[in-house]
Amino acid sequence: MLKHLNKNQEAQKIQKALEKTLEEGLVTPDLGGSIGTMEMAAEIAKRIDG
Repeated sequence: MLKHLNKNQEAQKIQKALEKTLEEGLVTPDLGGSIGTMEMAAEIAKRIDG
């Protein structure tokens, strides 16, 4: 969606934060993990600027 709105830099930050989170093994039950969706969102948000 952000790319469609020409917000490429913002989209890239979110994508990288998501990838970092997944690489650290933090995933929801549908991907074999145990954290909830709100916790997943919080973990991704922590990595956007950090």
